Amino acid sequence: MVEDDQSIFDLVRDRFIQWSFDVIGPEDFQKIIHTFIEEKPQLVIIDIQLPAFDGFHWYREIRQDNHLRRIRGKGY
Repeated sequence: MVEDDQSIFDLVRDRFIQWSFDVIGPEDFQKIIHTFIEEKPQLVIIDIQLPAFDGFHWYREIRQDNHLRRIRGKGY
């Protein structure tokens, strides 16, 4: 999950943990794609308003990376 507001991250993370999901969040937003490639997530939740690049930018990056194309998602 990519969220820059720690309170929102904690709230959503705790709910997913209750549903038996493992949740990770990159500490360095510049290395989001590398974190996704290493961790191989089944689901990615990205905040729209992030520092430097917004969630739409990262969605496009995911869709262009051959390692990550298997992640399903919907971009607006």
